[in-house]
Amino acid sequence: MAAQSESAPSFHYSRIAAALARRTLFFGAAVGVFTALYTLTLDNVYQAQAGLLLAPPPVSEALSAKGAVLPENPAAQIGFLMSRPLSVPGYDLLLRNDSIVQALRAKLQELLAKEGGGDDVPLESVRKSMSVQTRVLKQTSSDIEYAPLISLVYTAPSPALAAEMANEWARLSVETSKEISAKGRAGSQAFLSARFDAVVEELRQTETSIQEHEAAWDLENMGKRLAELQTHATSFETELLTLATDIEGTRAELSSVETELTGVGETVTLRKAIPDEAYWLLPDKERSGADRVLETEEINALFVRLQTQKNELQSKLAGMIERKNAIAATLEQLNAQNAQLQEDLAEQKRVRAELTRQANVYTEQYVRLAENLEAARLADARTEADLKIAYAAIPPEHKVGPHRSLTVLTAAILGALVVPLHFLSRLSLRRLAAHLDSTVAGQQPSSAA
Repeated sequence: MAAQSESAPSFHYSRIAAALARRTLFFGAAVGVFTALYTLTLDNVYQAQAGLLLAPPPVSEALSAKGAVLPENPAAQIGFLMSRPLSVPGYDLLLRNDSIVQALRAKLQELLAKEGGGDDVPLESVRKSMSVQTRVLKQTSSDIEYAPLISLVYTAPSPALAAEMANEWARLSVETSKEISAKGRAGSQAFLSARFDAVVEELRQTETSIQEHEAAWDLENMGKRLAELQTHATSFETELLTLATDIEGTRAELSSVETELTGVGETVTLRKAIPDEAYWLLPDKERSGADRVLETEEINALFVRLQTQKNELQSKLAGMIERKNAIAATLEQLNAQNAQLQEDLAEQKRVRAELTRQANVYTEQYVRLAENLEAARLADARTEADLKIAYAAIPPEHKVGPHRSLTVLTAAILGALVVPLHFLSRLSLRRLAAHLDSTVAGQQPSSAA
């Protein structure tokens, strides 16, 4: 009896495990069968791929892509952008626009009508069947470089329909690129020609103004004349400083002579003894009272010398002051002439520099507009589209969907997981209910007491 009681729980668990296994296998098989029946109703899906190639810029284009987009060469971008195709992201947006989608829907309805299907195809259904694939060659933080090949992938329920729609999409894309190129070039050549003529006229007028200015104002001779005047002014200033020094020296010397002259008389009294020869020549009366001393007044030689020196210094000082005043007046005139000549020379140099700068700007615009006009003419002469068909789509041999085996296997696994999950959830709920019952039963005796 004890052995039977010990084997009872294991037997009970075995029955539960066997029941779960049977239900899991049954439910998984049932879900797999229903999923397989459902996938049989789905149509096969095929994808056809056509390739488009971006046409390169004209071979005779004067500027390269890197040279055209430099900051110091902004005007040259016009010719490059008018002659190069759009970028790959731009075509990615344009190749799935509403006009192309509507044209493809009309083509799809036409093909379905030939096969006996006359149902209306939604526009969004056609758009979802279209896929544009590109490949990135190089990517940096500031630029992305794409491969020049664009793949057009169309998804359809039959291989022939997918290939036909992919080729039709490629044909419509080429026509769209032609229309875009024509719209981009429309009016560009006329605008550049008008602007080129205007720049030529402005350049001619500026060059004429420069010639007239050179004839009216000889800046080189004006510079030489200004240098000569400045040299003369410098020599006069030097002489004026020398004269000021000499005048001060002469005034000091004259003051010294005048100071000496105040202490010297004009005449001097001389007392001389009468010689014997002169004494005997005097009359008798005078001879008897004479003391043989003779007083005479004579001109002071020192006074004469100092007075002469004073007169010479005064004459010299007057001449030097007169010369200083003359030089000062001449220097004032020279400074006025220098100032006026400097002002005229600076103004005319400014005018000449402005005219030269305008001529340089117009010359640069002339060169760039000539290049852009030539590029616009080359771009306008191009008859081929920016997009070319690289390869046509062919009917695919293998389908891309639906993946029936994988779908059935996934559904069977998910269906099989439902049974153990359901069992575990019910078991958890039962254990929770039993725990709550035991808890309530334990609380009743305590409440009664």
